[in-house]
Amino acid sequence: MKNNKDKKEVLAAVKQYGRALEDADKSLQKDKAIVLAAVKQDGFALKYADKSLRKDKAIVLAAVKKRGRALEYADKSLQKDKAIVLAAVKLYGLVLQYADKSLRKDKAIVLATVKQNGIALKYADKSLRKDKAIVLAAVKQAGYALGYADKSLQKDKAIVLAAVKQAGGALQYADKSLQKDKAIVLAAIEQDPEAAKFADPSYQDEIGYTEPLIGELTPDCNVEIEWADYAANEIKNEEDFFKILKEYLWNRRDGYPETYIMFDLDILNVQGEPFKENYKQDKSLLIPNPTKKLPYQLIHEHTLEDAHYEFTYVDQDAPLDIEYQIYDGQKFLSGITQKGKDCEYSCTGDGGTHDQFITFRFLNKKGKVSSIRSSNFSLPLELNEENEAEYIQEIKGAAKEFFNKIR
Repeated sequence: MKNNKDKKEVLAAVKQYGRALEDADKSLQKDKAIVLAAVKQDGFALKYADKSLRKDKAIVLAAVKKRGRALEYADKSLQKDKAIVLAAVKLYGLVLQYADKSLRKDKAIVLATVKQNGIALKYADKSLRKDKAIVLAAVKQAGYALGYADKSLQKDKAIVLAAVKQAGGALQYADKSLQKDKAIVLAAIEQDPEAAKFADPSYQDEIGYTEPLIGELTPDCNVEIEWADYAANEIKNEEDFFKILKEYLWNRRDGYPETYIMFDLDILNVQGEPFKENYKQDKSLLIPNPTKKLPYQLIHEHTLEDAHYEFTYVDQDAPLDIEYQIYDGQKFLSGITQKGKDCEYSCTGDGGTHDQFITFRFLNKKGKVSSIRSSNFSLPLELNEENEAEYIQEIKGAAKEFFNKIR
């Protein structure tokens, strides 16, 4: 916006991008019509509203109906308001952590919360972690919520059975008496064969379970990757690009990046010896290319060094069949089999950040995929209230460079 004191201009800006409220003059951050328009576009805009309006029920209710997590920015008096908290948790269950303690004891609130996200059971009052109806709803949504249930319900067969049917690994949180219950163990293994390791040792013998052979897998590095696609009409000018890039970085804290293992790989058996390895390319795309409908794409890449994995296999001497995908000229692991059986690998440590950047990919005028990386700019892993001022100029610079490529 050119004039952040002009009410009409600011109102138009926040209707298009709610968080533009941050740049509005303080006098307009107190204006109810402007703030209401902003939070209706993006609930997180509540963060930039004057404190007086974070106490306004209509404003806060509109914000949490758009983004449940906006409850974090509401005045404490409204974090006690049942209607507001209920609206928030129905969209984002984990926001229960910001609700007043009195509402974490409210059965209707907590029931709505765990139906949206069972793991949010951990924020419920202890009294409700003993409530069978609450816990049953939680484990049906997320089996691992069993780990937050009261011990008395970790002994309840109906609860545990529901949990392992949703996530076999939840068997680890069941009472020992149920870790040797045939119906429960079989249900857990049916959902996840690896759940057998959580069964009572006496029952492991009965089902013929043997501990897998465990070696080590050490990659060159791990890469966490997230991406988002945009239509042509979403990026018409440099200011559009800046807003999109800023929002993309802000929303990363709510994201769930995929982790990819980059070659070269060092895979050793339990005796510290390498395997014979056969390689085959998986020609499917690691990241879908931009399309005519969605010609612009932002990709966040976070590279971690010194990653280590436990690697399970079935035979000391048989070769490994390793499939890989290619992205940006690099090979990434897509799967390992031995004798036709999948080999599992689980991270035991992902080291520290080596590098992180944003890549902008787009269809050029010839309809081919082009890309540019933000290596000239210092961009954060994610944007938040603590670091936004520090990085804002870098984000503007990156947006300008990116947009110049598609002028």
